[in-house]
Amino acid sequence: MTRICPVPAKLVMEDAPEHTASRRLATLQVTIALRELFLRFPHIELAKPREGIPWRRSAFVRAAYRLPVRIRLR
Repeated sequence: MTRICPVPAKLVMEDAPEHTASRRLATLQVTIALRELFLRFPHIELAKPREGIPWRRSAFVRAAYRLPVRIRLR
């Protein structure tokens, strides 16, 4: 069997060096965004009971389809 691709095959893992910087940046962006959201709107709350939030079924990502919130301005 001959290899057609001149670049050696590589299994990319989540903790691969080329993914570490982008994962750290993404984590930092989300952390800052959520902190600013809660500082700006301290009275934010879920608009539905937690049990009523539909979640995506995935082995890789835990994410809500929708996350309805209510912001009370006091």
